[in-house]
Amino acid sequence: MKVGGDGDAGYEKALNVCERMLAFEMDDLQRSNIQRKMGDICLEIFGHDKNPETCERAIQAYKKALLVYTSERYPNPRARVLRSLGFAFAARADLEDRIENLKRAINSWQESLCVFSEASAPEEYASLQVELGSAYRKLAECENRLGNGNRSIQACQNALRIYDLKDRPLEFAKVMTKLGSAYLTLAQFVNRADNCKHAIMSYQEALQVYDSVLQKGGDAFDMESTAAVLTALGRLEEALNCLYLAREAMPMDRFEDEIGMIQDRISARNDPDTQRKE
Repeated sequence: MKVGGDGDAGYEKALNVCERMLAFEMDDLQRSNIQRKMGDICLEIFGHDKNPETCERAIQAYKKALLVYTSERYPNPRARVLRSLGFAFAARADLEDRIENLKRAINSWQESLCVFSEASAPEEYASLQVELGSAYRKLAECENRLGNGNRSIQACQNALRIYDLKDRPLEFAKVMTKLGSAYLTLAQFVNRADNCKHAIMSYQEALQVYDSVLQKGGDAFDMESTAAVLTALGRLEEALNCLYLAREAMPMDRFEDEIGMIQDRISARNDPDTQRKE
């Protein structure tokens, strides 16, 4: 969603406009539309300020919108708001009450899928399955590793029915990376050798796509995605080089943070004391 103005100031201005509009007389549907927009704006702002209160404002705005967007009268708008509400819960899971918020995100996306089915809305279906794959993997790290790990794998495989290698290579690679992570999470609990093998194969398939993209040019985000796969495969120096190239192409604080994390991992790997502990 794009709003006028520069950066956070533009979002704040748009949010203030929405809040002033709520003071006017209007029907419930119009009010719900504004609440939905407020939720979207708050979620955008949260992406920058990481303030829990901003995330909470998004959640409350979406919940108010859902009071009018019933499944009987407005199934599609309701499904879209539920999808956004899931994003808000998933974002809050990174700050507090991880298990509960992940479950709320999953429930929101599952209800959204009642409308966005594979047959009627394949794009929305696939994107939601990708989100479910990530959420179930994170939940598996907290509880029921076997059940949630398998659910993560299944969600990724569902997404791959839409995001195939031939027609959607970048989306395919993104899902294969997430699938590899799901297998790795499961490997810590059961069938270590087999699941590690599946993880490596998934990462390698993703890497082949990114290598092909980079050979044709690619952009900073393609390099970042390649770095993520290389990191998962333990090829840290190559991952670091990709992030250096990404930073050179598009200076971003996020790339600096990722470079720092890779450098820390390389230092820890090369530290004799760390190796002895392992």
